[in-house]
Amino acid sequence: MIMKGAILYFSLTGNTKLACEYIISKIHDVEFDLMNMRDGYPNLDEYNIIGFATYADEYSIAEFVKEYIDGMESINKPAFVFSTYGKDNGAATKVLAEKITKKGFKVVLDHGLNTPENYPPVMKHDHGHINNPTKQQMDEFNIFIDELSKICLKIRNREVVNEKKVLVKTKYIVLSKLGTALMMRKIMGAKKVDSTLCIQCKKCVNTCPYKVIKMNDFPVFDEAKCHGCFACYNLCPTKAIYTNGYNKFGHYPKPNKAVIEKLKV
Repeated sequence: MIMKGAILYFSLTGNTKLACEYIISKIHDVEFDLMNMRDGYPNLDEYNIIGFATYADEYSIAEFVKEYIDGMESINKPAFVFSTYGKDNGAATKVLAEKITKKGFKVVLDHGLNTPENYPPVMKHDHGHINNPTKQQMDEFNIFIDELSKICLKIRNREVVNEKKVLVKTKYIVLSKLGTALMMRKIMGAKKVDSTLCIQCKKCVNTCPYKVIKMNDFPVFDEAKCHGCFACYNLCPTKAIYTNGYNKFGHYPKPNKAVIEKLKV
């Protein structure tokens, strides 16, 4: 019997996707497929275990991921949750676990990996955590993958796998409920475009997970629907998008060299 797994991931600047690729490269005796949540809902019938992976967003998870899971059909399968984070993971894995549990999944394992920060407001007031994950964090990550391999073996052998209760500090549960799209928009500020730098490539239009950017002569932002995720800001190849508080500062368009080296597959 071939053990098959799927990892459904949401990643904006690549840290989460890179970490998922590392998991797949290190897992033992399981064929994993990596699936982008932004591509829609795949047929999961053939898979024995499902992974859900995203980045921590204001001590919780991105609204896109919440809405994606809400739109799924109920499925009774074992699952694991995984998150990447810069400054703080908060309650990200707990929120993710609770969301998929409501859809019938049985959470058997969870983990959060500290990666370089990609959120400019944190970089501005704290630091970029550019050298993470540390050796200790990588050791813990590899232990998580080994444990996942053992769980997959139990599933293949039809052994009992206990459900995992994801535990976090109470303060993070409280903080995870405070973040709103309005708050994130205010933190980011109204977006503007430097017409001398914009090359009208439409990358911001195509990468916005909330579909709130349209292209006229230059990008036009529906600020009332923006979630302040900084994807358009981070991914603009010419740094033409800016706000009053953030202009050509803290761009993180892709995983940095340090984390690529540590998560080399």
